Amino acid sequence: MIAQLILVGTLIATQSICCSTVGQSTSPKKPTSNNEKLASEFLEKAGNNFESNDISAAIRDANKAIELNPRLSKAFYLRACCRHVRNDFAGAFQDANYSILLAPNSNPIYYFQRGMASYRLRKFEACIQDCSVTIKRAPDFSGAYLYRGHSRLELGDRKGAITDCDAALRLSPTDDSILRFKLRLSSGL
Repeated sequence: MIAQLILVGTLIATQSICCSTVGQSTSPKKPTSNNEKLASEFLEKAGNNFESNDISAAIRDANKAIELNPRLSKAFYLRACCRHVRNDFAGAFQDANYSILLAPNSNPIYYFQRGMASYRLRKFEACIQDCSVTIKRAPDFSGAYLYRGHSRLELGDRKGAITDCDAALRLSPTDDSILRFKLRLSSGL
């Protein structure tokens, strides 16, 4: 339930991180083949469908983009987001992992997506690792602190969870999911 509450805000924040200049140029590479051009068009359709909450169409279009250009890391990332929405956390993990394998120095949100999937799969150490990478590359992304804090609490590191919750709260002081986590930590649950 925690991940579902965070997902909506995370997806909005994801778009701003995906478009940020964290370690990357924001100018897209021009497709070098007809397949790459078509793949980019399907990826754009998939993104529009995802934003419209038409997850089936988003997956269909992401699949087509991957078929046309199997090295398109953004298509795997987008499909991971879709799978997360559908509670297919193993599939989300697999796609996020593949997006990282294709572009390990790319967008930090790929690591966060894999971390969220790890959290939902109860792989808390893996979630902490991926959220730490995200934080290192995008230190103003509160969602990574929140998920890392939840994972730390699950592993019995209450002090680390409080530190992460406080960092998330400084970045997003009105975020309901962070405020609920702070309340949970304050009440000792």
